Amino acid sequence: MMALRPIGPLPMLHVALVLVLIPWSTLRAARTTPAPDPSKRLQHYRNVCSMLVVFGLFSWLVAWRTGIPLAGAPRQPLLSWAAAAALVALFYYALAPYRRLRVARRDPHAFMTAPHPGQLGWWALVSLSAGVAEELTYRGVASAILLYAGLPAWVVVLLVSAAFGLAHANRGWIHVAATFGIGGLLHVLVLASGSLWPAMAVHAVYDFLAGVSYGRMVREAERGGA
Repeated sequence: MMALRPIGPLPMLHVALVLVLIPWSTLRAARTTPAPDPSKRLQHYRNVCSMLVVFGLFSWLVAWRTGIPLAGAPRQPLLSWAAAAALVALFYYALAPYRRLRVARRDPHAFMTAPHPGQLGWWALVSLSAGVAEELTYRGVASAILLYAGLPAWVVVLLVSAAFGLAHANRGWIHVAATFGIGGLLHVLVLASGSLWPAMAVHAVYDFLAGVSYGRMVREAERGGA
């Protein structure tokens, strides 16, 4: 039987938040919260940015208090950044049919992530905030705590990726599966490179490009339905 190393109250709180509370609250909200109103997209972006800043700051505080290093550079920069670029391309092109399907079904969550040209600045801020805060929280602090506790790396990747996927459950189970896959590959990139920076860049760039893609698809659908 595997013996786990004890962790302190603050890391335990962080793990409970990431692995239990956020997935549980998102699943509950998916059943009870009304569909979002795309006409309030800009306010939604502001709220998301505020939430991610708080989320990221809490994870940074946990890392600072427990001595988790977060700012290390990739061990092999050229290879790490090449892998990051390849992942952006993989995510963008592999998920294009899924994005088109969501728009065709008029998924309100897809329309919320379809910024108008005048909203691209806010969408860029949302994408950057998600890339930094979510990588810091999931692939950075939560992963480091679980590895320190003695869990095998493959178990950590599965647990954290599952929690990351379930944190997006309000968009449906296909989105959970897609996000689980994205999270798993980003986690492999972090472990292989020894750095969060490439994963943060992949996350932020992909989110931004996906939003631009959604915006273009929504405008095409609206012109076609006119």
